[in-house]
Amino acid sequence: MKSLTPSVALAICSLVPSASAAHQPAASVCAGDPLCTETNVFAARITDFRTSTTGRAKVVTASIRFENKLNRTIILGYVGGSGTTTDDQGNRYTIYSADAVRGIGLIASGRVDPKFLLAPGAFGDTRFEMTWGWSGREIFGLTFDMELTVREMAQLPSGQFRLGAEHPLRFRGLANAAASPVSTARPQPSATVASAQPASSSSAPEQVEAPAHVTPRDNCAGIARCFDSGLFASEVLQVSSSFYGNRHHILRFNVRIRNTSNQPLILASTYNSHVVVDNTGGHYAPTAQPVTGMGVVSRGKADPQFVLSPGQSRNVAFEVIRRNTGTTPSGTSFTFDTSIEQLEILPSQQIRSVRQFSLNFPDLTASRMSATAPAANPGEATQRIVDLFRKKKK
Repeated sequence: MKSLTPSVALAICSLVPSASAAHQPAASVCAGDPLCTETNVFAARITDFRTSTTGRAKVVTASIRFENKLNRTIILGYVGGSGTTTDDQGNRYTIYSADAVRGIGLIASGRVDPKFLLAPGAFGDTRFEMTWGWSGREIFGLTFDMELTVREMAQLPSGQFRLGAEHPLRFRGLANAAASPVSTARPQPSATVASAQPASSSSAPEQVEAPAHVTPRDNCAGIARCFDSGLFASEVLQVSSSFYGNRHHILRFNVRIRNTSNQPLILASTYNSHVVVDNTGGHYAPTAQPVTGMGVVSRGKADPQFVLSPGQSRNVAFEVIRRNTGTTPSGTSFTFDTSIEQLEILPSQQIRSVRQFSLNFPDLTASRMSATAPAANPGEATQRIVDLFRKKKK
């Protein structure tokens, strides 16, 4: 295990005013989709929206795909503290920690994470998880309005980053299991998300142009239960279901990951990033041993054991648990979210996280598996949520 060099420890230069007013309108890509909103720079589309319950916490989980509308690379970051969801009864859901945001870097407390890089015409996927501490007495709603803000960044010749325009986003009338149909076709690159370089920054107004024509490529064409991240494709081969002690429901996802790029890839699972929601609103968290076959990025450490040559495939297993289900019926379909990071080994032998990818597999079905060994402890994510709301009541 090597020390992971944090990319967030970057200086921020003088802020620049928004140049949005100088932009000329770019062609719309939302095409009237009510789950899509857009700016002159990018479009943001809800690809999956789920509600669930863990303990006394009500949870909403949204997967959002951002698509670059420009003919230059853009860098986006999530503005810390801006994410909220309100239901039709006025209850407010908020992002409880940095771990509740996946796939996009955070802008907060004078620090930035510039890893969410989109090449011209490319798209990237993110996940936001928001919670509300339900006491059991309030009436909770069934439709939701979600708001969050992302901000542009530009890299300077010094290697520092200048913050640009903020883009407040709002999605109205969301409901459980809402999703936009999206294509997985991606630009045929030489410039991938990982290798694209941001344009140099200046104070001059940006010029918005339509992306140059690219030949689309779909790395999941003809493959069921597949998610295309751009650099690699992930296919769920099997979902196994089992019970431990007749009370704890365990799901195991066997996934094949294939390198679809023209360069070797080092990948690792983001610690504690697995989230599963079933069709009854049940919320599953990682087990004590949530990943096998792949290393983990955790608390400044990274395990680079999972290496793929171009075109090569390897299998990974992810495991989650829903504890103390009692007489509560288990769901019949499951939406699985997880995050995988691309790593780079530097000349100093330190390991740098290049990019985090948020993966979403909706409405999977499971098959029964043989008895499994006990999972020692529930995932820490669930416990953190429960502890958070206990503290609020004191």
